[in-house]
Amino acid sequence: MKIHYTLLVGIISISLLIPAFGHGTGIESSLFTKVDDRDIRLTVEHLMLDSDESTKKFFQIHAYDRTNKITIENINFEIELYNDNKLILDDSFFEQEGLLVLDLNTDKNGIFTFNVIINAEDEYGIITNLEFENQISIEEITHHIQTIEEIPVEFRVKSYYDSIARFVYNQTEQTAKIIIPFDWSEQNISHTSVVHTEIMFPKNFVSFLAPNYFGTANGIELFKSSIFIDDYSEEESRLVHFVLLKDHLRYIKTQMKDTNIEIPNTLELILRQGDEIKFPISAYTLSEEYQVDLSWDPKEIKPNVETKFIYTFRDPYSLAPIRDSDYTFTLLQNNKEIFSKSDYAKIGADYTDYTFSNEETGVTVARFSNISGSGQATEFAFIVLEDEQSDVVSIPAWIKDHAKWWVAGEFDDNTYADGIEYMINVGIIIIPTTQSGIENQDAIIPEWVKNTAGWWANNEIPDSAYVNAIQYLIKEGIIIIT
Repeated sequence: MKIHYTLLVGIISISLLIPAFGHGTGIESSLFTKVDDRDIRLTVEHLMLDSDESTKKFFQIHAYDRTNKITIENINFEIELYNDNKLILDDSFFEQEGLLVLDLNTDKNGIFTFNVIINAEDEYGIITNLEFENQISIEEITHHIQTIEEIPVEFRVKSYYDSIARFVYNQTEQTAKIIIPFDWSEQNISHTSVVHTEIMFPKNFVSFLAPNYFGTANGIELFKSSIFIDDYSEEESRLVHFVLLKDHLRYIKTQMKDTNIEIPNTLELILRQGDEIKFPISAYTLSEEYQVDLSWDPKEIKPNVETKFIYTFRDPYSLAPIRDSDYTFTLLQNNKEIFSKSDYAKIGADYTDYTFSNEETGVTVARFSNISGSGQATEFAFIVLEDEQSDVVSIPAWIKDHAKWWVAGEFDDNTYADGIEYMINVGIIIIPTTQSGIENQDAIIPEWVKNTAGWWANNEIPDSAYVNAIQYLIKEGIIIIT
């Protein structure tokens, strides 16, 4: 049941090794039904057409005669259409050419169930009251803004299966949860080709950026093959995909029964960061033509320590190395190139050594482009750690009085900034090394910084949150470190 996406078919054909990006349209064909000596099936397809009306949806419906290799003409379609178990259309349509385009005015998404009865008469015979049920899932996208350490972070959640009932990011546990409706009956599972959802978040949201992820479905641990990282489709964002086939769904249901978990009417997917890097990390070009495996040594990348990047270009189907591969390897930070080289991997594998400087820390992207001269590319995101000394934090307890006085309005922003600047420069306050911006005497301290200082002074948030606020003032040039 549900939907066959062009790229998802590719995933299934190579044992779920390729991440899905959902660049397809929804289509389902029924099984063939015997009518006299004819094999007939019904196909329903969701058409992605340009329309000024966001509530418009278009479906193409036709019946195909495999025996005579024709689309059946002079056909009458009696259609009952359901969404969320509610009848939204009950009508009949006659098409002489046999191809019906149904124009539906609805803003609903999720699963659409077409109960269709066809009657037709053509040169090959008469078809009477032939019934079909086709189900299509239309993708739903939701956006969620969550403030984390005073910084708004946007999560985008996409479901290619059914509507998104709920999304939650747990800051304490650093997990992301998606809940969608799901019927766990065997009848439904047997008709489900794939359940596919994805979570998108900014690459600069470092606290949730990880080299790998694990997941659960209704509390049952998922296979590693069910979760994919995509750092290539969107330049500044990471996408993590859940892809579950019917065998995965049956396994989850069996495990729920064995552990006495009550079978719900939802599918609850939870994503969590992997505890450690497991090499190699694999990624695919958007065309699915090339697979790149990447490892690095040492696993923790730090400034002033040479890092060896080791990579292999593979055929995603056979997993054999692609010999005589030319390529370009590029390292980027803040969308700016810090290193690039073009080379030639004679045996399909190669390596690059690079040493990051003290200024080259944080989120980093390794991009492989023009693989084998194809113009195809893919990339990986990782974190270059700061020097160990830069993680030291020391703030004397009496500094909280200084913050309280400022929040209470006993002195102005400039006096507060001058005081913090002085205490950092003489070593009373020690915080992680932060690069100063251009001095800005006229800058106004944002209200959120004052809120942070007040909460910290009242012991409502940890030192790290207050340090983040100070680092912001340094980067903006409001505080200058000498």
